Amino acid sequence: MNVSRTPAPPRPDGIDLRRLTPHQLGRLGEDLAAAHLKRHRMQILARNWRDRSGELDLVARSGDTVVVCEVKTRRSERFGGPLGAVDGEKVHRLERLARSWLRGHCRPDQPWRLDRLALTVTGTARLELEHRQGARRGLRAHEHRLHGRRRGRRGHRRGLGLQVLVEGR
Repeated sequence: MNVSRTPAPPRPDGIDLRRLTPHQLGRLGEDLAAAHLKRHRMQILARNWRDRSGELDLVARSGDTVVVCEVKTRRSERFGGPLGAVDGEKVHRLERLARSWLRGHCRPDQPWRLDRLALTVTGTARLELEHRQGARRGLRAHEHRLHGRRRGRRGHRRGLGLQVLVEGR
């Protein structure tokens, strides 16, 4: 899995990150994530695309690959980092949404992947961005599917956490 940590793109001056509502902070995170993708030569195809089962934060194109992005923004890591909020169930829901978007906008053999972008407020006025590429990769839009659940050591069910997701297939 390809991971990059960088300072977030410049934010508009004069914004006190501590005073933003959760909705405003999330919107700022999505704006900065889109700017990050553009800086890495990705074309933004959709923002906040909605279906009856949920929403995709960002859909972009990198070369011939469609990149579906989940963006999480947090004020701190006190209750876990932003990427911890993207568990197996969330990945499954994002895959269903991605397939729905792909059916309406792409050819059946379109390569695609699911990326996660995490923005964390560090200090009083800085954001740190972490971009994890390929939480899931689909070779073709119509063949991509989630592969069941796995059992933990003591037989407890656990979802496909981000650590056990297979990159590429």
